[in-house]
Amino acid sequence: MKMVPFKIVRAPNGDAWVEANGQQSSPSHIGAFVLTKMKETAESYLGKSMSKAVITVPAYFNDVQCQATKDAGRISDVDVQRIINERTAAALAYGLNIKECLIAVFDLGGGTFDVSILEISNGVFEVKATNGETFLGGEDFDDTLDRLDLQRLREAAEKAKIELSSTSQTDINFPFITADASGAKHMNITLSRSKFETLVNHLIERTINPCKSRPKDAGISSKDVDEVLLVGGMARVPKVQEIVLEIFGRIPSKGVNPDEAVAVGAAIQGGIETLGWYLYETDELEHNHPHEEESQLFFTAASDNQTQVFVRALQGEREMAADNKLLGEFELAGIPPSPRGTPQIEVTFDVDASGIVTVSAKDKATGKEQQITVRSSGGLSEDEFEKMVKEAELHAHKDQEGKASIDIKNCEYYLIYYNCLICIL
Repeated sequence: MKMVPFKIVRAPNGDAWVEANGQQSSPSHIGAFVLTKMKETAESYLGKSMSKAVITVPAYFNDVQCQATKDAGRISDVDVQRIINERTAAALAYGLNIKECLIAVFDLGGGTFDVSILEISNGVFEVKATNGETFLGGEDFDDTLDRLDLQRLREAAEKAKIELSSTSQTDINFPFITADASGAKHMNITLSRSKFETLVNHLIERTINPCKSRPKDAGISSKDVDEVLLVGGMARVPKVQEIVLEIFGRIPSKGVNPDEAVAVGAAIQGGIETLGWYLYETDELEHNHPHEEESQLFFTAASDNQTQVFVRALQGEREMAADNKLLGEFELAGIPPSPRGTPQIEVTFDVDASGIVTVSAKDKATGKEQQITVRSSGGLSEDEFEKMVKEAELHAHKDQEGKASIDIKNCEYYLIYYNCLICIL
C-alpha cells in the first residue's frame, strides 16, 4: 500500500480493491478496463471485430490471480481461450518450441522482474525454477532519474533512459520546469551512460541473486543453459545485458523485440489453438518442483466410524495450513462407518492448460465423489460479477456516445473553418 500511488481498500469479502473518485473496483474490474481498451485498439487496427484472446500473465501469478484475469476477460466481453505464462510466450516467440533445450528467460519489464529456467522437450515446457521481484522494473529506473515524481519529468527521464541504450550520452532539455520571483526555470543537462549506470547500479544488482540461485534450484549450473531470452524493455539496457552475459556465460538471444516478445508468443499460441494443436506447460505443485497435469494423493479417516471428510485446497509454502491461502473446500459424505485407517480417499489435483485447478475426492469403497474447481472469480460474487459486466457495457455505450459527440463537434469545426476560409478567399 505504501508503494503504489492509488488507494487500496478492504472489500466486504476481505479482498483488496482499488478506490478512485469515490468508487471501489476489484482487480478484475480494473483489468477489464485495460482489456476493453486493447480490444478496441485491435479492432481499430484490424478493421473488424474480435471476440477471442490469449492473455499472458507474469510467471509468479497463482491460480486465483489467473482466474481473476479470466474474469476480467468475461467482464470486457472477451472470450479468453487460454491463460499463458509470459515465460512460455517468450519462448514461443523465439521459436524454441521446436527443439529440445534448456533456456533461461530473463524478464525485466516496466513493473516486475523474474527469471525462469525452462526445459523444452517435444513441445512440453517444464518449469524447473522461477523467482524474481514483483516490485522491480523500468519504473524504478525512471524514478532514480526523477525524484520529484512530476509527470513531465518522468517522461523526460524515461526518454533519456531509452536513448542511453543506444548512445553514450543524451541531452535532457526540460523548459519551464518551475518558476520563482526571478522568472521561469529550465533544465538543460547532459547525462552520460556511465553516470546513468552508476545511478541505477543498485537496481541492476537486485537481478543478480535470482539469476544465480534459480539454476541451482533446478539442479544445474548457469553455464548449462543453452539459450538466454531477454524479455521486457529494460532488457535493452547494455549494463543489464552485460550482467546476463557474465552470469550465464553466453550472449543473450536478440532475435525478437523484447517489448513484443510476450505478445508475439501469445499470438503464436492463439494460432496453435486454432489449428487444434496442443501445447503443454507444467507448473509447480511444490516450490520449484514440477508436477504432471494430474496428481493423486491418498488419505484415510482419522477417527473410528468417520462418515465424512472435509477437503481443503491451499496454496503456499508455509508449514501450517492456517498460514497459507485457502483456494477452496468441500465435504465428501456417505463414507461407510469403519475403523480409522480403513477408508481410502483418493484426492486428485487436476491442472488445466490455463493453470486452473480442479480438486476432487473419491471414496474407493463406494465410488462417491465430490469436486470443486478453484475458481475464485477474483473474490467476486456472481451478483457483483454481473453488475460489473453491465457497468462495462454501460461505459462502452457512453464512451461511444461521447466519441460520436466529439466527432460531430470536430466535423462542425472543420465545416465552419473551411466555410470561413472560402469566404475569405
